[in-house]
Amino acid sequence: MNQWDQIKQFIMTHKKIVIVSVTLIIFLMSLIGIYFYSGVTNTTSPTSTLSSIDKSSKINQSGQSGEAVHGGNQVDHKIIVDVKGAVNHPGVYKVSDSARVEQIVHLAGGFNKSADQLHINLAQKVADGQVVYIPSKDEKTPDIYQSQQQSVASSSTATTINLNTATVEELQKLDGIGQKKAEQIVAYRTENNGFKQIEDIKKVSGIGDKRFEKIKDMLSI
Repeated sequence: MNQWDQIKQFIMTHKKIVIVSVTLIIFLMSLIGIYFYSGVTNTTSPTSTLSSIDKSSKINQSGQSGEAVHGGNQVDHKIIVDVKGAVNHPGVYKVSDSARVEQIVHLAGGFNKSADQLHINLAQKVADGQVVYIPSKDEKTPDIYQSQQQSVASSSTATTINLNTATVEELQKLDGIGQKKAEQIVAYRTENNGFKQIEDIKKVSGIGDKRFEKIKDMLSI
């Protein structure tokens, strides 16, 4: 009897044992295969995860940057202010609508040597189209400067419209004054260092005695 016949005879004699052994071997090989497959998956997973995180981070950073810029544009409203008097660089300046007189003076190069700083309210907010006049020590404080000491908040809620501080929108509350006429009033105020008396509004083209009579009770300086 050769070796192969001996093997066949052993298998036939111990058939159940052989079947169980083969089944156990297959089961163990399956477990080993699953183990190695899981190991390969776990090895490559972190790289994929990191790539996803990195990509997501870039998207989020880009999104946040865009929102910040957009938000800055929304809140950054600009107004135009005319600075005159005892400053180093008088002129017209574009500033934030939350600006104070202190910032305006700084933009205009600061006070010059003749400036009367004791009578300047540096904390006052400025309004669109306002003339910020800085008096000198050797002059009497003009009416325009006195009116500028009033806060913008009280000006907007007052029963009268202050010709030297009112915005284009506020001037349109006057009877018969539209946007174009309001802009002409602001332009006259800028060019002439403000209104000295309410009657000066008649010097604005298109505002005569009849129109003045209708709105004079609503005006102040």
